[in-house]
Amino acid sequence: MQVVEKSGMHSLIECIKNGDVGGVFQYIKNLNLDFLAITIFFGVGILTGFLCKRYLKKIIILCLISLGTVIAFEYAGLLAVRWDFIQSVIGATPEQVFETVRFGTIVWAQNNTSAAVSLIVGFLIGVKVG
Repeated sequence: MQVVEKSGMHSLIECIKNGDVGGVFQYIKNLNLDFLAITIFFGVGILTGFLCKRYLKKIIILCLISLGTVIAFEYAGLLAVRWDFIQSVIGATPEQVFETVRFGTIVWAQNNTSAAVSLIVGFLIGVKVG
């Protein structure tokens, strides 16, 4: 992968081969990365991965108990869920909401690749540490 900068700089591979530390830092500087966003997403990834590893079973159990309770109450006639009202408040069907969220996530990840990668790496480290 030979990438030559517009300003005549050598590629990253050539800088590494030649041991040019200053050239490597200049190459990274020219990438215009948002290091604050990368750091924040990395930290959020670590925290999320750690909490998922520690508490995911408890969260899933609580969600299943809650869902089971709602289903049992609805079956017994003690609770009535008005799905038409929920859809009117949201303004879309569940399929439309899912597609919108999925598409938005993909577009965000494409526009913020470095932050998305740091989030995933942080999550994996958090899962490993947790």
